[in-house]
Parts: sequence; C-alpha cells; structure tokens
Amino acid sequence: MDTRMNTGELKKNIGRRKLLCLLVIFILNLTVALPSFAAAQPCTISLSQTQIDYGRVSPADVSRQRHTHDGFSLGKQMIVLNVVCAEPTRFGIVFRGTVENKGFATENGQGTFSLVLTQAQADGQAVSWNRTDDIGRNNQRILLAPDVEARPLLAGQSVPISRLTVLVEIETKFPAAQARVVSDLTFSGRGQFQIVPL
Repeated sequence: MDTRMNTGELKKNIGRRKLLCLLVIFILNLTVALPSFAAAQPCTISLSQTQIDYGRVSPADVSRQRHTHDGFSLGKQMIVLNVVCAEPTRFGIVFRGTVENKGFATENGQGTFSLVLTQAQADGQAVSWNRTDDIGRNNQRILLAPDVEARPLLAGQSVPISRLTVLVEIETKFPAAQARVVSDLTFSGRGQFQIVPL
C-alpha cells in the first residue's frame, strides 16, 4: 500500500491543524452621545446592551456558513436602540468609530464590524430609511456608514418623531489569514451612536 502523501494533501492537513489552534476573543463596546438639541427639544437615546462579547470562539464555531469572501464571520448579534423625544422632532442617527475602507475597524485593525438598522417603528408606524449620501433611496434595512446620517422616514418623508425603536444588527468579521494563526486572537472595538437634529 502506498503511504506517501502528495504536496496538496500535506498542505491541506497542515492548514487543518493550524485552524484547530484558533481561538478568538472579541468585545465591542457601544456608547451613546448626548444630543445637541436645544433645551426645548430634548431627545434621549438608549441601548438594550452596551457590550457585545463573543467570548472565546473555537474553530468549530467558525463553520462553513460563516465563511465570507473577505474572511470569517463571528455571527450576528442584535441589540435594540431607542430614541425618545419630549416633543416630536426630526433627527438622524450616526455611528462614530474607527474607520477603515469606508467601514468600521477593530482597535487593533485586524477585524471589522458592520451595523445595520432594521425592523424600525416610530410612533406606531413602520419606518424606512435613507442616508445623507443616498437621499433618493428608501430602505427597510440600512447599513450605517462612518459619519453618514441614517434618517428615519414615515410614508417616505422625514417627519417629526416622538419615539423610535429599531433593531441594530451587528456582524463582526476577521480576515481569512487570521485562521492560520496558532495563538489566541483578541479583538476589541468601540463606537458611539449619536442623534443629530435636522
């Protein structure tokens, strides 16, 4: 019986052994900024949780379903964002964090994370969104971009709102090259939600 192993099989097995050593630790800290509204129009913003902690992610958790064209996904987490205004107010939402390639980067620059606003309700009505860099398009889901306002719309119009509730879908990714690292990887990120007057 031929027990020799060709080069391709050897590389595949080496890669498999290296992947088994991968452990990822990721924590994303989220905060909110006080709005710059006049005292007569106070609005407050709150989050259902301010920290996303993936804990230790083993190779078994990085399944084939989580492989993307630009690396591996650690999966999606959901939080709830609420905005409450003392009186109806027109506003936008912006997220500020470390920017890289028009997206948000972890603090060590080894990973990225994205935030999508979805399933929003304002004053009992379904909300659509547009962004200040794409005013003409209305979407039920919208990707937050660095320093770009996402504006809630009712019936396609920007109108004063008293109460907004929206799900924020957060997905974290790291490069495929990191899967060949044989030690633990620690990722951390932070950013701030802010509401701005229109």
